[in-house]
Amino acid sequence: MTAAHNLNGVRIHWGKDSSWYTFDLQTSTDGATWNTVFSGLTRSGQYTLPEVFTATNVSQIRIVITQVSGGGAQTIAGIAEVVLYGTPA
Repeated sequence: MTAAHNLNGVRIHWGKDSSWYTFDLQTSTDGATWNTVFSGLTRSGQYTLPEVFTATNVSQIRIVITQVSGGGAQTIAGIAEVVLYGTPA
């Protein structure tokens, strides 16, 4: 995302349906200062609903995966798609 946007949600499609992902979502207006939108959220790879929040004038986001569990012998982090919901600022 290059232009600033006002965000009101995100949907993350995780890489493996059988895994559980714990993560933080952060936003920034300048790439130097980060605001935590939510922290320690845990979702399964089968969770497909958007996470609803409000963040204004966002130019960058980051998803910090803090833990991955389940999924058998090869439990690795993976994101297939990230969809942001919002409007130009």
